[in-house]
Amino acid sequence: MLSGVPRWSTLWALAWWAGTIWAFMLYGLAFVAMHSVAVAIACTIAGGLIVTLVHESGHAAAALFSGWRVVVFSMRPFGLHLPTGTLAWLGRGHDEGVRGYVACVPGTAASDTTARWMWILAAGPIACLILLAAGLISWQSWLVAFDRQGMIASNLGLALAIQAGLSAFGSLLPRGRNDGAQLLAAWRCDLEALRHRPCMWVSTLLGYNVRLRDLPEWLLTAHRAVPHADGDRHSDGIEIGRELDRDAPDYARARALIDAYRGRYGGSVWLDSCDAYLTAIGEEDAEGADARQWCGDIDPQMASMQHAARASVLAVQGDAAGMQAELHRMRKAVRARSPYRNATFRDIERKIRAALRPA
Repeated sequence: MLSGVPRWSTLWALAWWAGTIWAFMLYGLAFVAMHSVAVAIACTIAGGLIVTLVHESGHAAAALFSGWRVVVFSMRPFGLHLPTGTLAWLGRGHDEGVRGYVACVPGTAASDTTARWMWILAAGPIACLILLAAGLISWQSWLVAFDRQGMIASNLGLALAIQAGLSAFGSLLPRGRNDGAQLLAAWRCDLEALRHRPCMWVSTLLGYNVRLRDLPEWLLTAHRAVPHADGDRHSDGIEIGRELDRDAPDYARARALIDAYRGRYGGSVWLDSCDAYLTAIGEEDAEGADARQWCGDIDPQMASMQHAARASVLAVQGDAAGMQAELHRMRKAVRARSPYRNATFRDIERKIRAALRPA
């Protein structure tokens, strides 16, 4: 690691500015007949998009080759959500400062190895280095054949090579949570991090709106085996969510799971919201559902489930207007948590609407 000044962040900032200005000038000089700052800017942006696409494609290809599951392939401002096959707009507040990323998890317990994870991390920079080599070769060879008065095509190859080199260099510098930092952490083989890796994969799947019922059994088993400070609380909560998320939930089993959870860990915003939803939708008990829901303020982390619970209570009470208002707030809370489609809450909304009683 560098000590003192310049630090990694300073070194990267200097390299990025120098390389980007150089590429910008080369793009501008490529079009001799039409000197235009707009053309140079457009080419620089296009080159950056190409480099980002190649970089993230390297990660995705390595993940698939290693038997991993790609959940999200993102290039700002768009993100492809593979579980639902939908394209999402990544607005402000979602992964800001990141030009692209690939979210992936092991497909099986056998593929969850440090070597495969390091290969996936390294594949993005390697893809950029291949693009760098291709750009330099084209600059010195076949693009030269297109050079003519008013157009220096070979400059395009050199400029793209510079941008590819910048991407590889920047991603390998150990900064924040980039490829270099994660490679360094994997290389050091932190035993604590290795033990908690199943927790990271579960968080990745849930964070990108993979349905609870679709979580692989091997991963849930590995997650439950990880020693947690609060015991099996998270795993038991996931089990409740999986039961409620099924196409045909076993509401009696869900009731037993919720009661056991409450007896072991006590109540919470999330548990009370699930309890009220189950009582309203599964047991059709309007009075009981109203008594079981959380009475405190809205928790931003649990807002979507809180609004779903309130909507379900209002539905079985026959309050259509109140139900509509709470469903609107639920959808807003879901979008605030993630830009990707959440099929679970779409099903929840359908069940709540189906439970609406006549006023």
